[in-house]
Amino acid sequence: TSEEISIVKNYIQDQIGDKEYLCLSKLTGYKFKLPAIEYPWNGHLLKTVLSQHGYKPINKEHGDYRYNEPIVVTEQSSISSFSELVYTILRDEYKGQWHEIAIYDFLADKGIVRPQTVDVKKVLPYEIKHNTSLFNIDELGFVNLKG
Repeated sequence: TSEEISIVKNYIQDQIGDKEYLCLSKLTGYKFKLPAIEYPWNGHLLKTVLSQHGYKPINKEHGDYRYNEPIVVTEQSSISSFSELVYTILRDEYKGQWHEIAIYDFLADKGIVRPQTVDVKKVLPYEIKHNTSLFNIDELGFVNLKG
């Protein structure tokens, strides 16, 4: 119903705060705060509902379970792709070492990619590694932002 949608949108707006994006997999306790519906709430259901009610889903171009996290951005956000989201987060929030493994850990903490326990599996997504207009990643794994 419209009342249930309003509750969901208000909850998400409270969670997103002044950021442009929200990683739905990082939300906790929402199942008790959202209205009871026919299906159990999860990040992917929230993404579907929100994408029909004022939020833009961020989808990857190349499917890979390591990076398939439910993420939305506000409707007024200029972010329209996974690469742009990662670029914006790194530009505005990242203060660590600019190596692929450290950046992967940071993105995993944010809910952008799935955590990995072994360094060899901490590989940035295809969209990032091959987006030469936003990123430059050298053969040693050091990352530079362009622009």
